Amino acid sequence: MTNKKWILVRTLLLLILAAGIGLLGFQLGQWNGLHHRSHDEDSVGERLRRMPVPPAPAIDHYEVAFTPDFLVEEPLFPIRPTPLEMAEPEELEKSPEVDSDATSENHASSTEPTASKSADEQPDASPEPAPEPVDWLTLIREEVPPLRNPRGLRMPMIVWECCGRLPLDEADVRMLLDRGFTQFVRLVERDLATALALQKAGSPVIVMQGRLGEWPYDLAGEPEQWAHRYPEPDTPEEESDKTKQGDDSEQDSERSDQKEESKDLIPKPWRKEPMPLRITGWQKAAEEFRAMLKRFKEAGVHLDAVWLDYENRPSGSDYRAAIASFDTQKRLPKGALASPRVYHHYTRQLWMGLLSAYIAAPFREFYPEVSITNWVATFSTPEYPALSWFGNAHPTSGPTLFNASNPIAYAIDLAWLHEWKSHYPMDRDHVDQYYMHVLLRQISADAYNRNRIAPSIRSYPWVARWVPEAGIDKAPVMSRRRYREALRHLWLRDVDGMQVFNSQRGDHWQMALAELQDAVQIYDEMLAFAPFLESGEPISFTSPRLLDDSPFWSGKRLGSYAVIRTVTLGPEPSEVVLLPWPRHSVVLPATREGETFLLRKGKGGSVEMLKRWPGETFPDAASLFPNQSNSDRTSQKEGESPQRDGT
Repeated sequence: MTNKKWILVRTLLLLILAAGIGLLGFQLGQWNGLHHRSHDEDSVGERLRRMPVPPAPAIDHYEVAFTPDFLVEEPLFPIRPTPLEMAEPEELEKSPEVDSDATSENHASSTEPTASKSADEQPDASPEPAPEPVDWLTLIREEVPPLRNPRGLRMPMIVWECCGRLPLDEADVRMLLDRGFTQFVRLVERDLATALALQKAGSPVIVMQGRLGEWPYDLAGEPEQWAHRYPEPDTPEEESDKTKQGDDSEQDSERSDQKEESKDLIPKPWRKEPMPLRITGWQKAAEEFRAMLKRFKEAGVHLDAVWLDYENRPSGSDYRAAIASFDTQKRLPKGALASPRVYHHYTRQLWMGLLSAYIAAPFREFYPEVSITNWVATFSTPEYPALSWFGNAHPTSGPTLFNASNPIAYAIDLAWLHEWKSHYPMDRDHVDQYYMHVLLRQISADAYNRNRIAPSIRSYPWVARWVPEAGIDKAPVMSRRRYREALRHLWLRDVDGMQVFNSQRGDHWQMALAELQDAVQIYDEMLAFAPFLESGEPISFTSPRLLDDSPFWSGKRLGSYAVIRTVTLGPEPSEVVLLPWPRHSVVLPATREGETFLLRKGKGGSVEMLKRWPGETFPDAASLFPNQSNSDRTSQKEGESPQRDGT
């Protein structure tokens, strides 16, 4: 073989080898992409699009409750509220043109739930007239319709702004229950009569209370007993001859001034920052709880649920205060102060452990089967971390003595101010897309992790469409129709109840009322599918991405049946490809108005569409499940959550 021919053969062989390596790399990349994708439906959808799927059946009929006008454009920013007369629901969108300095993400930054608030309680000092008192019982009776579908034995919702803490008449309690919610109480002596009145009227007794800041560390006494410890300032060495000849009083004064000057190097708040492991105050809190629980028990009160709002230390502890204390550095576990993020995760996990041991435990001692949870008690894993309002991952968390989780679904302005970029389109669709992402992301992660780590754990999230912590007009507001859409998806992502944070800010009682109206409307709608809510298995955990036009869906399956909700927040109708059951695929339309489907598992991988309800229409439970009665679902007493059947 000549030299020229050998060069050509060698070149050809090298080209073939390079092509083979490139093809192998491409295949490995494809496999790696599929293998390492998250648990969402995207990878499933890509595979399904390569499979033959049955066409969606034609609509057989609609069961229309009402059809809202989806062409109504809701304003993005607050408007001044109307006088104390009910406006049309879609007009109750925003709030007065006042500002607020509130920046806390805690419930306690809002005023206590009352019938009204005075101008002195508001953070704004502008000469606005005092808000008119709101008769919430009358407003609820007239403006919130009763449930069409029976609540049965499901736990009622609780709402922040409702009916105060005094005992209600039996007729008022039943009026609230007819609308799907009830009054809550606190574990204090003054609420004992309220608890007994609720119980007598047939309502579950639900405790909701909370604290902020240094509690219960401060129950141990002065800060020296529970706060970080810092070295006292060194006393200047006395000069041998010259100093001794000086005036003693002048020396004492000089030393005192030097001592105060040295103390100023440590910020005053740090001196009241709890050292996480000084837990004497937690022990005292547990003793106080046990004493009051004994009082309630002896009075004949049965607590059905305890949904707490403790947002206290050590969660959110100041890393700088801890790292500046040599005493704290010696006492904390090795590595706990490695970085601010590590310390945040350490204190968050410790906080949940302390709440479990010193708050949940006393309640479980007196009421072993009580439903109990606390603010942001979520299940988070490295595989699918729950995210905060600021997009930060929660530390890994699992089961404790809390037998329910409490993820937060707030369309809160703090999240918008932190994550919204100036180049994002500022219009109704994109604002709603953003808030939809925020509302579903923590709920979805919690549901995914609960169903894999501890499927017996139930979930009672806080929900709200409008939480203006940074100021009333600092951020746009989610539209009501998209908020209602989000609530549907929350129910189909395995929540068992809701706590509605309808805090009244200033004069805008309409916003607080709208929160309640929307929550009750969707609760009623989803009660039509009560068997799925009680015993169904959630089959979708992917939250829509930030500002994403793609359609998304949620659903639960129960045996051979499934209920699915699809929607798109994009400009045009679309479709979703999904697997309600393994090896059973279906293509469903996804419209801007949203649509609910009742499916049945067929033979040979087919899926039959039994019924569909477009937009905000929904069926009557009695007609949908004629053989299903509330009495034969469970034999448990009123208010107790039925057990899952392990489907």
